[in-house]
Parts: sequence; structure tokens; C-alpha cells
Amino acid sequence: MPACRSSRRGSFGAAASPFLGRPRLRGAAAGVSGVLALKHSPLLGDFAELVVGEKRRRFASILPLRLFDEYLEGCRERDHEMPEWNEATRKRLRSSVYQILAQAGVIDNTKSLKLQPVFFSDQVLSYLESEREYYVLRCVAACQ
Repeated sequence: MPACRSSRRGSFGAAASPFLGRPRLRGAAAGVSGVLALKHSPLLGDFAELVVGEKRRRFASILPLRLFDEYLEGCRERDHEMPEWNEATRKRLRSSVYQILAQAGVIDNTKSLKLQPVFFSDQVLSYLESEREYYVLRCVAACQ
């Protein structure tokens, strides 16, 4: 697995806060909100690119919670500058990441954790290409 970029490009931060506690977005709104979250949260983006992408390539039907814990452990092993978070913080990060994935339609909900097809509009993808948002495009491709 490639080195974790999350700890060097910023923290999880406020990228998740607009999505927490809101009704699930549908259609284009879900696609745009998912793209925004991927762009502004390297922790989420790396998880999507590395872990969600791997599950999609293997045609997995669910995205178990333990995968996020394993992802954080792997990041810490590869990047010793990554902060050491306590258990409560790791659980909160995991909860936020899975909530965002559910809001964006990547998983059905935070209970079933069922992966589902997600599509991003051609307009969103064209915009990302024109702005040379290659990292975000890789993350989006991994979620599809």
C-alpha cells in the first residue's frame, strides 16, 4: 500500500461537519458533496483511494468498520510523523468517515455498510479534469 498522505497534508478537519446529522443527499448533490469531502480531507481521500478502491476491485459487498482501523494502523506504520490518536478519537474519525461515505452514497448506510454503485456527473468529472484535480479524480474513480 502506498504511503499515507493524510498526516502530511492536513487533518481530518472540518470537511465532515457539513455532512453529519443531515438527511442523505441524492443524485448530483451527493456526488458534489462527496467530491468536496474527498478534496478537503486527505484522510478520507486516501481511505477512499486505497481501501474502498481495493474493495471495489475485489467486488466486495460490504465495507467492514475494521478496515478503517487497519487503515489507520497502516498509515502509522508507514508514516511515523502521523499523530497518535487515542481510541475515542479513532472511533470518532471512523464514524465520521463512514457517515460521509453513506451521505455520498458509497455505502448504503452506516449499519449495513453495504457498498453500492455510485456515479458522478460528467459535469463534475469534467470540472475536476479542467482544474487538474488529479488526486480527487483518483479518489472518485476508486469509489465508482
